[in-house]
Amino acid sequence: MIGFDLLRPGLAALCLLALLVFALGARGRARARAELARWTHPRRSARFVPGCSPARGWLRMLAGALALLLLAVAALGPVRGYTYRAVSRKGLDLVLALDTSRSMLAQDLRPSRLERAKREIRGLLDRMGGDRVALVAFSGDARDVAPLTRDRGTLEGLLDYVTPEDNQLGGTNLAAAIEHALSLFDGRSGAHEAIVLLTDGEDLEGKGAELAEEARKRHIRVYVVGIGTEAGGKIPITGADGRETFLTDPDGNEVVTRLERASLETLARTTGGAYLSAEESPTPLEDLYRARLTRIEGRETEGGERRVPYDRFQWPLGLALVCLLIELGLRERRPTRGEREAHKAPAAAAALVPLALLGASDAFTYEGALSKTVRCQRSGELESAEQSVRALLQEADALGLDEGQRARAQYALGVVSTTRAERTEKDEEAEPLWTAALDAFGSARALAGPGELRQDATYDLGTLELLRAERLRAKIPEVSGQPAMPAAPAAPTGNQLGAGTPPPEDPLPRARERYLAARDWLVERLRADWKDEDVRADLELVQRRLHELDAIEEKRKQEQDQQKKSQDEDQQNKDQQNKDQQDKDQKDGEKPQDQNPPKDPQDQKGNENDKKPEDAEDQPKPDEKDGQPKPEDAQQEQPPPDAKEGQAGTPKEPPPAERLLTREEVMQILDRLAEIEREHAALEAAGRARRRAGVKRDW
Repeated sequence: MIGFDLLRPGLAALCLLALLVFALGARGRARARAELARWTHPRRSARFVPGCSPARGWLRMLAGALALLLLAVAALGPVRGYTYRAVSRKGLDLVLALDTSRSMLAQDLRPSRLERAKREIRGLLDRMGGDRVALVAFSGDARDVAPLTRDRGTLEGLLDYVTPEDNQLGGTNLAAAIEHALSLFDGRSGAHEAIVLLTDGEDLEGKGAELAEEARKRHIRVYVVGIGTEAGGKIPITGADGRETFLTDPDGNEVVTRLERASLETLARTTGGAYLSAEESPTPLEDLYRARLTRIEGRETEGGERRVPYDRFQWPLGLALVCLLIELGLRERRPTRGEREAHKAPAAAAALVPLALLGASDAFTYEGALSKTVRCQRSGELESAEQSVRALLQEADALGLDEGQRARAQYALGVVSTTRAERTEKDEEAEPLWTAALDAFGSARALAGPGELRQDATYDLGTLELLRAERLRAKIPEVSGQPAMPAAPAAPTGNQLGAGTPPPEDPLPRARERYLAARDWLVERLRADWKDEDVRADLELVQRRLHELDAIEEKRKQEQDQQKKSQDEDQQNKDQQNKDQQDKDQKDGEKPQDQNPPKDPQDQKGNENDKKPEDAEDQPKPDEKDGQPKPEDAQQEQPPPDAKEGQAGTPKEPPPAERLLTREEVMQILDRLAEIEREHAALEAAGRARRRAGVKRDW
């Protein structure tokens, strides 16, 4: 284009789209004319299409094609004129010295020490931006592989050809590597320069400390990455027959090369650098660059100006919009007067189209529903916010939402439900809201992939459980100052069986469960970012609360033990009293009634006569011959003296008539005896149950 350059000439094929549209339009008009000619004479065709202007039709089609062409030109990025802007680039100069001695072929690091070192260098090159890097290979001597350059692709290509076969001298000479690396710097300042040694540390020359002191004087730090293990490994070699064996010393013993950690740490410490080991870190060189090298202030290595052209895409874009308006406003057929009258109402309706479009902006979309949820939540209209986000989730399939969008909607629902639950005072009304919030955050965490949203959902699950646990903790009597919970429900006795209300539920076990759930979520969140101060503070609070609950349970246990001990002592005293009373009642029941002497001797005689009316006839009689009783009569009980006096004295009185009990009186006596037996059996059973029952712990 005359006077214009193109920023994106590769998009020139878009211009063909305008030509294609124009060709299709011309073909369509030709087919329309041919179809009209089949049915009418050319002179009378105007009657069938009154007011039709072919010129207006061609102009309209040309305006549409030109609009597409101008849009394609705007996409090409036409530029005209330019300006200059200052360019500055900062970076540090870094020399990577790679040990290529034969000891680097040991396989204590897989696949070998040398290959592991090359992998570390490639990882470092992927991270470096505007820094210049040089590569030096050394063994008994040092040689250049690449000077200081920003061409990372070339460095990676040259790295593949670095092998121990290129060494002119064997062994490992750290002094030669440091000296050669120092020679690559321009010597202006060491504040922006650094050396990184990748070696196993077997400095056979022993002069590395002297050159490290020289680097320190030039303010150049030497960082060392130990490649190998302290256990060591054997050095593989290929024999004359092509078989692989291990290197041996003059005595025939296989050589084992080990990482010289102490000497490498001393060398790095001398220059103010640092030491890292490939055995301890999977990516030591990347860790070194991220933790140490990025803190070195880079210097401006290049300056100058950069030519910045002016993009003139606005010009063709504006012309394209004008052509589109012409194409939309131009009509091929002029309306008649009657048609103009008929189209007044539609024209008025068309004038209201912009207002309808403004109203249509409130159509139900993902962004609109989510924005409404946030707006209502911030203004305190929580019910409206919840209705909006739930409607969005119900229409998720119809809107074609992906998992990320569903996760954000679920997260918004969790935030709204949590806010409503916090503002609800009654626990029975707040519990469904807490459950809904947990489900919403759990769904958001499951749907969200690795990233910030998943971490936020995990953290919110932990804080949500922590809030619920704090509410329950406030209800614990030892914390709230209310009367303490009963240690253990007492065994019901007597008329207490089946009576009374159940004891209130202890909130301590449920609070412990929620504190433990909160700890699990917070620990999982802490694994993602262990430096997050909020997560660590919440986790510390959870641990303090758990220790507090442990102390409360221990105090309750001591109180229960004391209460149980006192109850056992009281029960033993009651059992002893009951036993004494039973023994006394038993003795009183076994004592004969005739042991109580009557107050009147005559009554006693009368009672004896009533009980044994035939005692006088059954008295033993003396033998007429010898006046002695019979031997068998001697064993019989002698009658009491007063009975003999009664026989010898006044005549015996007739016994009083015996009183018979009625049937009702007998039944009352039997019922009373049965009731006494039942009460006695229930009392004994309750006592045995108390002695056998253990203390029920409700924690």
